Amino acid sequence: MEEKEILFCIYANCLFRIYTHTDSAAGQIECNSKWKKIPLSANDSKCMEALATQVVRKTLTGILPVTSRTNSGKVETNMAASIALRLEFGGGAELLFDGVREHLVTLPGQSEPWDMKQLLAWIRGNLLKERPELFVQGDTVRPGILVLINDADWELMGELTYQLQDQDNVVFISTLHGG
Repeated sequence: MEEKEILFCIYANCLFRIYTHTDSAAGQIECNSKWKKIPLSANDSKCMEALATQVVRKTLTGILPVTSRTNSGKVETNMAASIALRLEFGGGAELLFDGVREHLVTLPGQSEPWDMKQLLAWIRGNLLKERPELFVQGDTVRPGILVLINDADWELMGELTYQLQDQDNVVFISTLHGG
């Protein structure tokens, strides 16, 4: 039974490959963490891309498509390029980041452009070293933290919905000081 690779996708920081068999609608999925093939069943006789979409929706909710292979074998990329940012923390906020004021980071490519809401979640999970409640509150920054994007107040830029661009400079300044 011949297999055709039809879709790459990322889920939980693992790369997955989805395969279908040319003579049936059944398929398999393979994960790069252990590279084991797991059988999939599908009652869909549509094209391979439709099967992959069905598998992604029904079996692996939350997967972001990275590339897909058309019937002609051409690979299509559905992922935006990674972006480099300069993040600065001041006014005491740097203490939450091991005292480091400036971080040059590269955010990985994903299917949608990065926005400030996603950046804050990334900062919380990757850079923030202690007491997250002093930096973030829910999905946004805590009141008392001034945010500048390329030297402009983020309120003028759309706050959480601002779509980050490569080489953006994002500054977080704590305006709250103990006394």
